Amino acid sequence: MLSEKLKQIRKEMHLTQQEFADKLGISRGYYCDMERGRNKGTNVKVISKLSDVTGKPMEYFVDKDTELKQYDVLDSALDMLIDKGYVEDDGEINDNMAKNIIMEILKKELCLKIKSRE
Repeated sequence: MLSEKLKQIRKEMHLTQQEFADKLGISRGYYCDMERGRNKGTNVKVISKLSDVTGKPMEYFVDKDTELKQYDVLDSALDMLIDKGYVEDDGEINDNMAKNIIMEILKKELCLKIKSRE
């Protein structure tokens, strides 16, 4: 369960709830709700940030209790690439690094899709 994973990782990292929330860029209250199981962490940006901060794959934080809508990861990532100017108005990707990022995102989306079928 996500709440148990969060608590375990936070303790392994020797962080307070506030410190972990700060690393994730969320409020302590939001984090506490996630750790108590009140908020299932369905915000793909938070799950992505959890992955970045802990070094664990996004799939680690997704279980049957975490309901991500289909393509949430991909949609969120595409928004980020567009906002950073890596994608032209016609959809052309103007940066090799962005192409690699998109392939990595697609891989993560596929892993989440496979995990959700288990």
